[in-house]
Amino acid sequence: MKKPLKRILAENVKRLMLVVPEVATQAKLATRAHMSQSSIHRIINEDTEPEIETVGKLAEAIGVSIATLLTEGEGDDLPAIVHEKYKALPYAEKEKIKSFIEFVIASHEAAANGTPVTHTGRQAPPIEEREVAQRLNQRRPSDQTLTSHERQNSVRGRRKKPTGA
Repeated sequence: MKKPLKRILAENVKRLMLVVPEVATQAKLATRAHMSQSSIHRIINEDTEPEIETVGKLAEAIGVSIATLLTEGEGDDLPAIVHEKYKALPYAEKEKIKSFIEFVIASHEAAANGTPVTHTGRQAPPIEEREVAQRLNQRRPSDQTLTSHERQNSVRGRRKKPTGA
């Protein structure tokens, strides 16, 4: 027997509320969709057969297509909101995400094959971080580069001799 459309909608809305922080609560979703919170509650609890206009408001608020809300199954596509935020990230942050995804996939495949999960790869620091490190490395050391502990143990440019030696 086929699932009722209102159940599919309710399941998809609840699932996407867990994924998209901007609509994580009924109140947040209601605000973004320009609807009342009680309407959201009725949709999630399958107490109503929403009109297509309502589904459109929900889809826009969440950042997905109407088809995504009305299609049975989890769907692997990330909401458009996530894609927009990803596009706005600096290159170095995108590389971290790609590296993490590769790690998770490799871990999953290793676990499925019964092999131990190990990670031996090394990720080079982003160009910006390397440039900062190079600039800092070129600075001349001074009293200001010492830690507070080192400054306290120094006497007029000379180190105190450790006691008991």
